[in-house]
Amino acid sequence: TVDDLPFVAHGLPLAAVRTLSHDLVAALAARKVPAVAFVNEDRLFVPGEVDARIAILTEWLDAGMELGNHTWGHPGLTKTPLAEMEDAVVRGETVTRWLLERRGARPRWFRHPFAQTGTSQGTRDAFEAFLAARGYAVAPFTIEHEDWVFASADAKLAADGDAEGQARLLEAYLANFDARVAFYEERSRALFGREIPQVLLSHANALNARAMPLLLERLEKKGYSFVTLEQALADPAWK
Repeated sequence: TVDDLPFVAHGLPLAAVRTLSHDLVAALAARKVPAVAFVNEDRLFVPGEVDARIAILTEWLDAGMELGNHTWGHPGLTKTPLAEMEDAVVRGETVTRWLLERRGARPRWFRHPFAQTGTSQGTRDAFEAFLAARGYAVAPFTIEHEDWVFASADAKLAADGDAEGQARLLEAYLANFDARVAFYEERSRALFGREIPQVLLSHANALNARAMPLLLERLEKKGYSFVTLEQALADPAWK
């Protein structure tokens, strides 16, 4: 799964965003990864760039990926009132729903920004009932490797023109990824006595546009194959 479409730009111009997004999609498509990518629709509405940013989403669909809802504005349910959170869901599906309906589909996956599901069971239940009424299932994840931290550092190095620093950071990023995957595999065995289907959370950023082929290659060498989110969540462990 990939969060924060159309892209986490860090001030990049549209032409660069378009190229980097294409590289990220191509890396996933090359290994036939049936990714679900989660959209923040507020990031589409940049003056003079709306059509081009919608075209970025279309490229994900053309490559066989699925789009999900990540809200308008990326608010967290910890501090956002329930009514405002529901509004962010509705505002965050306008373009995505239109793109999917043109292809005979509909948005069916929602991911909570910041993984915040509410400060009480009542809020969580009310929000998930709202999501279900709109046809959404919550998309969880098991592997989170803090790629956004490395991506922020990578963007600063890129702005400074420090290619050598970027190369060192990429090495550290890959090592951290290996360690995180191993940790969550161990947690899987500790909790369930076996390794369950894992759901990886990554973000649409410049670092992953460069690193995704290497990350996927590492997973394949560990013995992973790539399945749909629906297939992964069909495992009894997810109940």
